Amino acid sequence: MALLGKRDGHARVPYGTLGIPAVYDFEVAFLKGKEPNLISMVKGEADEVHLWARRTPIQDIPCDDIEETSKWCRKVFQKKDEGMAYFFEHGKFPAEEIEYAKKNRSLVVTILWNILLGVPLLWYILSVLLSGSITSLLIAATIALVGFIMIKVLLHFSDSKKGSSFGLKPSNGTRNTTPPNGDTAKKLT
Repeated sequence: MALLGKRDGHARVPYGTLGIPAVYDFEVAFLKGKEPNLISMVKGEADEVHLWARRTPIQDIPCDDIEETSKWCRKVFQKKDEGMAYFFEHGKFPAEEIEYAKKNRSLVVTILWNILLGVPLLWYILSVLLSGSITSLLIAATIALVGFIMIKVLLHFSDSKKGSSFGLKPSNGTRNTTPPNGDTAKKLT
């Protein structure tokens, strides 16, 4: 189940348990100056992700009254905002940190995908170049140019600095540096 913020500050939690044991709340953050974008991920530079996970049993959520549910949701989102403010001030979430190291499995998967996709692509490029057909060369050049332009556009939009800063600055200009009670903060490196 996910909680989605709305403009009026509440979200819905289904009435009754409906077989759902708990609500999981996650916050993801990156250190200032190390925000990932597609280029940094391809280069392997964006390697530190901070994840703050909280679990609320469904029995602790007031599901009987819509007003009480709305109040609970507002408190959850206030806690999320306080946690992010604390992260940006201290460089970590206000909870116990558990650090996970990188695994070589991702390197193996990347190599396998590059082989799986790269070999047929290279075969096609070589066959087009060796065919000598002007039509085939023009079609391949057009496809390459369109692909290059699309990648440039996607890289432009993948910059996380262009994202929203909603909820990071309180309207009264002050920041709460007291850590909210958190469950677990994970640092993935």
